[in-house]
Amino acid sequence: MQLQNLKIKNFKSFVDTKISFTDFGNNNILILGENRDSEGNDSNESGKTALFDAISFALFGKIPISESVDDIIKAGTSQCEVEFSMINNGESLRINRKRGKIDSLEYWVNGSDDHPKSTNTITQNALLEYLGISLENKEYYNDFLNTTYFSVDLLKSFASKQTTSEDRMKLVSRFLNLDKLEKAYKVAMKKRKDLQKETDSITMLVQSAQNELTGMFSFNEIENQIKDENKLKEQKVKELKEIEEKIEEAKETFEARKRLDGIEDEIISLKKNKIQYFELLKNTYKQKEEEIEKLENLQRRKKEIESELSKIPQFGDLDIIIDERERELERNNNKREKNWNLFREKLQNIELYKSMLKESMDCPECKTSLMYNSGVGLQKLDKDEAYKKIKILVEEKDGFEKKYTKYDLKRTELSSIIDKTKEVNSGVKKLLFEIDYINNETYKLDIIEKDLIELKEKEKIRFEEYETQENTLKIEQQKLIDKTSGFSFDMDKAFQIKNDLKQEISDADREIGKCLSLKKVREEEEKQLQKIKQDLKSKEKIVSDYSILEDCYPTIRRWKIETFLPEFQETVNKYLRKLKCGLQTNMDLMKLKKSAKKDENKYKIEFKPEVIDSAGYVRNFSTFSKGASIRVAICTGLALRDIALKRGSVKFDFMLIDEILDGVDKSGDDEILLLLESIIGQKFIISHNDDFQNRFRSVIKIIKENNVSRIEQ
Repeated sequence: MQLQNLKIKNFKSFVDTKISFTDFGNNNILILGENRDSEGNDSNESGKTALFDAISFALFGKIPISESVDDIIKAGTSQCEVEFSMINNGESLRINRKRGKIDSLEYWVNGSDDHPKSTNTITQNALLEYLGISLENKEYYNDFLNTTYFSVDLLKSFASKQTTSEDRMKLVSRFLNLDKLEKAYKVAMKKRKDLQKETDSITMLVQSAQNELTGMFSFNEIENQIKDENKLKEQKVKELKEIEEKIEEAKETFEARKRLDGIEDEIISLKKNKIQYFELLKNTYKQKEEEIEKLENLQRRKKEIESELSKIPQFGDLDIIIDERERELERNNNKREKNWNLFREKLQNIELYKSMLKESMDCPECKTSLMYNSGVGLQKLDKDEAYKKIKILVEEKDGFEKKYTKYDLKRTELSSIIDKTKEVNSGVKKLLFEIDYINNETYKLDIIEKDLIELKEKEKIRFEEYETQENTLKIEQQKLIDKTSGFSFDMDKAFQIKNDLKQEISDADREIGKCLSLKKVREEEEKQLQKIKQDLKSKEKIVSDYSILEDCYPTIRRWKIETFLPEFQETVNKYLRKLKCGLQTNMDLMKLKKSAKKDENKYKIEFKPEVIDSAGYVRNFSTFSKGASIRVAICTGLALRDIALKRGSVKFDFMLIDEILDGVDKSGDDEILLLLESIIGQKFIISHNDDFQNRFRSVIKIIKENNVSRIEQ
């Protein structure tokens, strides 16, 4: 895993800074600081630790200190941004995280962002999984602080003179995630207490319920009362049935009396209907006979018409004859009209010639006769020829006049014949229409005769029905007289008895219902009590289980620590041997100490590891110098890191080391630096000591001026 680049904007004291780690390789990298805003230009508050915090923020969105993450935004601004890139297993990883007006997280692997990213939380989980960190490990950030981001405060928490057994136990517990066990223990203790209160309350409730049930009716008393009420109810039901039967009998008798009164009316009505029916039937007979007589008259009239028609020759062809005569009349009229027109034409020509002769003039010179023609003027007139022409025209006129007179006489004759024929034809058609009407009417004669036969049969049947109905009513009348004679019953008293019995039965049902309700209540109370007892038993079992968990907690905790300590001790001593400082540790020094506080662990574990000096003497941490204590603390931190890497709970092979060399002598610094160089991966070391610059091939210097930090490489 190789760190590449880090870009910082408005993060703590940085405004806009970029640093590249690509040229450093796996060397130890020294980070120094200079705060020019403080007197003496010391390195405190210059921004060295902010560099590590920026990497932590980019990876996890967290920083080691307890202050709010929002405090990382530079004062006077509203948005900070960190972009961090590195090589992970041969792949390029680039992370961009913002905080402030916009809270966002993005990352790219080899330039691709093909991963879940709908929310920042989902993106963070995807990033953790890519880095090989299990999402089930809720203490992944503490693992990062214990094994990758070393601070002097963390290491001193294990090896300083002021460190107590409890401080060391907290460090070991956090590394082993024993705080989960502690939380589980507290949860178990709280639940045991809460459940114990519930069981105490339920126990009181059970006792109260048992006392209440003791004062209630017993099941036998309730059952006996139910039996008595049922017996009383059965007796009353029997009596009610008897009185209802008597009432029904009385109702039948009363109904018989009413029926008897109505039968006499029915007999009278029946006789009246009988008279009306036969009177109506008599009228129907008369109407039918009149219709028959009418139809017979029509038949006689038909015979008369047929006799008259037989006297008319060809009466069936009169329409044809009329049609022929009318065509003949039309031809005659045409000839008459033609001769009349020719007659007039000849007459006009005669008058024309006469006019020409009358108006002719003789020529004064030649004495030739002349006539005037409007079309051509004066023409010669041949009078002899004109007289001949007049003679011929007179003869032709007389011929046409004779023909005209002939056709005119025939016209008169034909018109008279046609009129007489039409008159005869009209009378024939009326007679034929009358015959059709008679035929249409006389077919009803058979129907009416059949109706008369059916009426006579119905008359007979209906007469028998009237007789039967009258006899039936009289028989029923006699029976009702026999049934109702001598009957006496007090209906009002009977209904009063019936209502009283119903009330008594209702009272019995109500009492039975009360008893059943009491029984049900008792059963429900018993059932509820059993349920409460079962619940109590179940909760007592859970209380017992939680008590067992409370008792098991110290044993489990001690077992986990005792399992861890031998490996931890050997790894610490391995690094102490590399430092050649002559010191060794003995971690297997725990004992149980009884707690005096109520409701806490019965026993607390005291962890007081010892250090054996070069002379073989066992000594306490408090007896060593600061340099020796730091040596032990550094080896302790490296041992924790090795074990974490071995267990796979830590995936980062670079180290961020904050101020752990300060306070160690020169020989100690050389030994520690040599030890760090033997560890694979990039190591970034923060220090206040500028003299370290000559011991590092790679140095990053952070200068803070006017409240703004910048980086010099």
